[in-house]
Amino acid sequence: MTQLPVTTLTLAQVKALASPMRQRILDELIREGPRSVGELCEALGTPRSTLYHHVRRLHDVGLLVDRGPRAARTRPERVYGALGGRLRLESEGDPAYRRAVLRLYDLHFGTLTQHLDASLERDPSGAEHRLLRYRVQLDEEGFGEFMGLLARLDELVRRRGAAGEGRVHWITVVQVPEG
Repeated sequence: MTQLPVTTLTLAQVKALASPMRQRILDELIREGPRSVGELCEALGTPRSTLYHHVRRLHDVGLLVDRGPRAARTRPERVYGALGGRLRLESEGDPAYRRAVLRLYDLHFGTLTQHLDASLERDPSGAEHRLLRYRVQLDEEGFGEFMGLLARLDELVRRRGAAGEGRVHWITVVQVPEG
């Protein structure tokens, strides 16, 4: 199993991620690989002036990597890629970081709710949906096993998702220690 680098997000990065447009940009770059602003505009159906602001913000906080110029029809254009690896949240008790993380989770779950609503519109039976929620006590060994399963799930999703075939599925896993 390949170990991906882990980046601990700064406050500025968490704040930058709490934007639906910036989430869409990152999703597109993760799914399709490095792209120019023009290609992102076309893929996302967004004007260049709007998109450029968001790309610059993501780049300025280090969530996008400048892959360099590429020849285009009229002049060279910059190509951007998403920061590789896994992202980790670590607030160390900073109230501003905590607020930014909560805003990010609100955005994420709001987007997930929109996808669920659209899916239920297509299939009112909800036969293909799963909601699993547990409250469980885990000792150190059990927690290690759980984290290992999450790592295997992450690897599966990355490996199978890279093939770009089949239906799109939204999978959200949130592990929160109580108390």
